Amino acid sequence: MADIRCPHCGGEIPKGMRFCPHCMTALVQTEKVDIKQTAGRKKFFAAAAALCACAAIGLCAYFIIAHTGNESSSQSKNTDTSVSADVSNAFSSVQSSESESKAEKAADKNALAAKLKDWCSANNPKYFGISSADDITQTQDADTTTLSFTDKSGAAVTIQTDKDTVSGIHVRIGHVSFAENEPHAREILSALGEVLFGADLSGKGSEFTENGYAFEIAYRQVSELAYAEYDISAKKL
Repeated sequence: MADIRCPHCGGEIPKGMRFCPHCMTALVQTEKVDIKQTAGRKKFFAAAAALCACAAIGLCAYFIIAHTGNESSSQSKNTDTSVSADVSNAFSSVQSSESESKAEKAADKNALAAKLKDWCSANNPKYFGISSADDITQTQDADTTTLSFTDKSGAAVTIQTDKDTVSGIHVRIGHVSFAENEPHAREILSALGEVLFGADLSGKGSEFTENGYAFEIAYRQVSELAYAEYDISAKKL
């Protein structure tokens, strides 16, 4: 039984046919179906394109983040290595400086002047003292450094150090009264002992050991010339 008629010729069209069997006219419903199918395909392709775009954006973001992370990690590693090297060098420097004797550290007129001025500021001596590094003469002979100066009360001081950690100090104090030499000598021996060896040498005997050094002190008076002399040798043990 026919359900519809052809809009063109009016003939009956069996149910389910897409064109008129009388005039071969295509039915309107077929066009609608085709339009819907075409629209569905367009939506499908649009959705697929959107998904591809999202995937591409995601991949780009991933590679950018990964690259940035690698650079940060590399910079961090480089910084860590640099810091480790700095710490290692600093530690080596400290170890090296600790292995040196105080006399070796002071074997420079600027260093010696600074240390002597610090000692004078802390002890406020009556006789001993220097104004600046310009008061000190420094000479170098092979492995021996010689530092010479005259303090504010006229005492002549000569200090020698060499690579074998043997240090020699010669002090000449000239006064008319030898009684005035004693307090002056105590100040000199205290200052030089503490600055160079970390040991107070005033009032000590001729031979003794202190703070890792073996000391020998020789003293003599020259009455006719009104001066006294001290010769001190110090060897690091």
